[in-house]
Amino acid sequence: MLYALLLGLPEKYFEHLDWPWPWVAKSIRIGLNQGLDPLSALKSGFARLGDQPLAKVKETLLSILLVMEIPGLSYRQREALVALRSVKAASLAQMCRILAQDRRNTYRRMNALVSKGLAFRFYQPGGVHYFAISTPMDRSLKHEINHFIDDLIKEFSAEAATQSTQPTQSTRQTLSP
Repeated sequence: MLYALLLGLPEKYFEHLDWPWPWVAKSIRIGLNQGLDPLSALKSGFARLGDQPLAKVKETLLSILLVMEIPGLSYRQREALVALRSVKAASLAQMCRILAQDRRNTYRRMNALVSKGLAFRFYQPGGVHYFAISTPMDRSLKHEINHFIDDLIKEFSAEAATQSTQPTQSTRQTLSP
């Protein structure tokens, strides 16, 4: 989108993005309006940013770098993962809007990220949502968690069986002579 901005896309199209991106767009637009070439406007726009917006931009760019180092992802999968990590969790419809891609292609990309263990799919009212996994869980930890849950189920089912075979107070009164 920065390329589009440098080529003349008005900054109003950045208003839907999280802070500081609308501010970055406005700063770059100011440089372009002053007659600067695109590269100078870009540099000038970033120079106008304060510490907080610059820290957010730095965080975003470093997260992109981390995604680019993940092997086995297509360009579009990387793009989807960067977008998902920036918002942490999003519905499929939100991801389609963020990526400006159709539902079918976005769904395929998100499913690829889920199958590679880089995203988690869950359901909320309104449909499918995705959560970005920054650090995949170790298989041994997953196994231990599953074992713990299995033990809980066994314990709870044993308690339920014990409670159903023991007569309640009212049942005891009815049965006593």
